[in-house]
Amino acid sequence: MFSLIVLNFFTVIYTVEFQKRGLPHAHIVLFLHPDNKINTADEIDKVISAEIPDPITQPALYKVVSESMMHGPCGLMNPKNVCMDKGKCTKLFPRAFQETTTVNEEGYPVYRRRDSGRTVEKNGHELNNGYVVPYNPTLMLKYGAHINVEWCNQAKSIKYLFKYITKGNDRATMAILSNKDGGDVDEIKQYYDCR
Repeated sequence: MFSLIVLNFFTVIYTVEFQKRGLPHAHIVLFLHPDNKINTADEIDKVISAEIPDPITQPALYKVVSESMMHGPCGLMNPKNVCMDKGKCTKLFPRAFQETTTVNEEGYPVYRRRDSGRTVEKNGHELNNGYVVPYNPTLMLKYGAHINVEWCNQAKSIKYLFKYITKGNDRATMAILSNKDGGDVDEIKQYYDCR
């Protein structure tokens, strides 16, 4: 399923796919109106976090981040994890601690990941902020699910996102029908059904 919605203040393009286990998985790209664009590191930090929340002051957020947004364990803790290739995590975890959010020379964000001392236990291992997948706290509290949120302000990234969300499915639903009465075959309908 592929959709494009244009609203007064932003544009949304998304696709919903079903993973091998049959679970729905959405990729959503938001284009913000120029008045609402996120341009600075402080603005990024207001929308995206890559840190473990305080379990005392934010227990609900801590619970959902602990359950849904921790990568791994991988690396030396679990060298056979699916993300591992030639002894390294293909998703680049754990990420280095970072006091402030910055944008690197290629235009990609490097999110704030302070060494707060907070950890989450996962599969018998203590994981710190280096293993947090970036998220939006409001969405996490509302939906209680894995929702990876990334800031994108690079033409190369946007091209990749469009390619990714329009890549199509790797499975198909088929039906074999007989044409007993000898009627004409509707090739246009078959084409659209296959798409």
